Amino acid sequence: MKFREELPDKCPPSDAVEPVISFVAYRYVSNNPVQESDFDSTYKVFPTKLFPLPCLARGLSIFTDRADLFRGSILKLPTKKRAHICKVTVMPKSGVTKPTGGASHLTWWPYDVAILEHCEVE
Repeated sequence: MKFREELPDKCPPSDAVEPVISFVAYRYVSNNPVQESDFDSTYKVFPTKLFPLPCLARGLSIFTDRADLFRGSILKLPTKKRAHICKVTVMPKSGVTKPTGGASHLTWWPYDVAILEHCEVE
C-alpha cells in the first residue's frame, strides 16, 4: 500500500508491524474539529529542519495509554500548548507501527487511508 507521505529508503524500519486487530490510540491535534493537517508528520510541518532520525520524523506520534500524554515533557512543546486530544482507531491495513520512546508511545506510518473518520476529539 502507498504511505500517506513520501518516505526515505528503509523507512519505515523493517521491524515496524501492521496491526492485526484494531486498537485505540491518542494523539495531540491542533484543531477541533480535527483536520487532515493534524495528521501531518513533523517532517511535513518543518521540511527544512534537519532531523537526526528522519524516518521517525516522518511518522506520527501516538500513545496507546491516554495518561501517557500527560507524562514527560511533551506538553512543554510550543505546538502542544493549545492542543486537543484525538482518540483515533488504528485499524489493520491503516499503516505500520513501532514502539519508540517510552511508555505506550508508538510511531505510526499511516498508509494513504481516511484517518479523520476514525478520529474523535475529546
